[in-house]
Amino acid sequence: MLTDDANPLAEVAFALSMAFFSLMVLMLFAIVHQPEDTVADKMLVAEMAPSQEAPEEPQEPQILIFHPNGFYDADLKPANPARLDASKPILLAVEETIQMSRIMGFKREYSGFEIEIAELTPQWKAAITSQSHSGKGAGQ
Repeated sequence: MLTDDANPLAEVAFALSMAFFSLMVLMLFAIVHQPEDTVADKMLVAEMAPSQEAPEEPQEPQILIFHPNGFYDADLKPANPARLDASKPILLAVEETIQMSRIMGFKREYSGFEIEIAELTPQWKAAITSQSHSGKGAGQ
């Protein structure tokens, strides 16, 4: 029961100080009583362990041009995708107007390859067009 001379703010201040003291005691207990085997220790040990195998250097990708006239290699010679080395990544250069279904069909047909897709530059498009008009032809 409150009397006229009691200050309610003093009661609130006392309750808050007890809460902060309880939090301080819990924090000190948590700091002092850490488990012996922590996740951070395991991570440190894993980082310090020598690796079993050397990290792989990125391989130079094989360039394959996917043009409506057929497939070409980096020298603009007709290429057969089935004869490419599956251990090396393939940089598949395509025109921006190519249908996505054709690209997905290629990826599905050659699912064993690591394929990256890039857009053909205007210079490459002009070179392929001039080559196909010069009568060399293209194969798939």
